[in-house]
Amino acid sequence: MVSEALHDVFPVEAAKKSRRASRVVMPRQRRALNGRIGKDSDGCFHVLLVTSEIADFVKVGGLGDVSSALPRALASRHDVRILIPAYREMIASDHEIEILGKLPGHADIPPCELGKTICSDG
Repeated sequence: MVSEALHDVFPVEAAKKSRRASRVVMPRQRRALNGRIGKDSDGCFHVLLVTSEIADFVKVGGLGDVSSALPRALASRHDVRILIPAYREMIASDHEIEILGKLPGHADIPPCELGKTICSDG
């Protein structure tokens, strides 16, 4: 299902011309995967949405609204997680943040912690 949708959104011909062609699942690879792209046995996809804002915590424009609504729409059928930077508004919110792990720094990127919080609607 995902591979077909990917093919429709980003045609293979365009992918061959694109610098991002290595990120696109080509037809030969799709046949080899046999629909095992991020699905578990009950057909549930594992989705990670990476965004710079979400209306529940930080909203500057329309991206915050979409980043808030899309995961909620998908959550009834799929396992959806959101990755967002810990802005001051995130840390100052009433949501408890559980630290899951620490990442070492690399080059000019400082070390950081990964945390987890759950919104009131799950």
